[in-house]
Amino acid sequence: MEENQMNALTNMLQKQLDISPTDTFTDIVKKKAERVGDKVYLTYVRDFDKGIDEKYTYRDMHIQSNRLANGLTKLGLKSGDGISVYQINSPEFLFTLFAAWKKGCYVVLVNTGLRGDGLQFIVDHSDSNTAIFLGSISTSTSSSGASITLCRYKIPSGNLKSAGASFISTSTCFIFGNSSLIFK
Repeated sequence: MEENQMNALTNMLQKQLDISPTDTFTDIVKKKAERVGDKVYLTYVRDFDKGIDEKYTYRDMHIQSNRLANGLTKLGLKSGDGISVYQINSPEFLFTLFAAWKKGCYVVLVNTGLRGDGLQFIVDHSDSNTAIFLGSISTSTSSSGASITLCRYKIPSGNLKSAGASFISTSTCFIFGNSSLIFK
């Protein structure tokens, strides 16, 4: 594609999406929530057999990720910090990603199939100073059979306000389950 065509396409997209080259991720999410806030962004099937679906609008995604980002700020995270995310695909996973990006943090996505030494290696070499795990994952077993304690402090689901934990060495660990992540 020629430069003129690329510029024309960029201008058209910026006009249609109401974004500028200087807009941050937070700006883009906020604008989308303001424009089409009640439109469904995500439908999550929590339990297929029981017919339990959850719907989240653009506004919900913006508000929930802001709450989590504000909570992460209160816990001392700042732009440029790294967050290891060890979660299954879920609304909480997206809230976490959005919150991290809104804060300017980088995210290390950790394969949820990893256990033991493989998990230990990724965490030790990720350069992240925070880890967010799915609530059901708190310990793992190394290849030698020794238990690796991933978190010394567990934050019950929905109670992320008081996290001062140690993750493997010097990092912080937040554990939450499948229920709400609410920061007031």
